[in-house]
Amino acid sequence: MDVYHQSIVFDSELKKLSGKELANLSLDSECAHRALMKGMRTIGSLMVSASTELNDDEMKESFIAIGDLMMHLPRYSEALFENAANADYEIKRREKYKVAKATENLDKAMQGLKS
Repeated sequence: MDVYHQSIVFDSELKKLSGKELANLSLDSECAHRALMKGMRTIGSLMVSASTELNDDEMKESFIAIGDLMMHLPRYSEALFENAANADYEIKRREKYKVAKATENLDKAMQGLKS
């Protein structure tokens, strides 16, 4: 199982979270996703700039370490992005349920008044 599948918050877990917890998950995941994307772009820029200043051994060691990091970060970033989207979806689903329930109760009350 890769980092994506280990990091994703599944629907069954989302349903157990409070509205505040869902909002926090969404915000935190979105912020972390943006930070990772910005960091990966910055690493790329620094690699290009530093490649002329490093000797071959230092460059090779740095590129191997950064390559290892870059292999895992995109999947982790995808999981964060999906967590934010799933949390937002669950929030909206709950809001629609509340509206539907309120409408149903109003309809019942109106029927009671007509009787």
